[in-house]
Amino acid sequence: LTECLNANPKNMICLNNKGQLFLRRKNFAAALSTFQQMESLNSNASISFNEGVLEESIALAYEGTGDLNSANQYYLRACKAGMSLSCKKSSQLSGGR
Repeated sequence: LTECLNANPKNMICLNNKGQLFLRRKNFAAALSTFQQMESLNSNASISFNEGVLEESIALAYEGTGDLNSANQYYLRACKAGMSLSCKKSSQLSGGR
């Protein structure tokens, strides 16, 4: 992972792997920072990453930090992109609405 990021610090796959590693280690602030970097890079037309996956990852990081409002906003965005788990999580956070 380090070699990948050293070779190309904007490599979306390497960044995603870094963010996912932070999530697994429950370092939610670092995961969020990494995913937000990806979100910023994703707005560049020459670089793309599946937005549904990215939105769901951001939601998970927000949920881990306790920011449930932001988590729900990203779960809704991921749901609209076709991520069924995010639809369920958003419904749970919204009290089943």
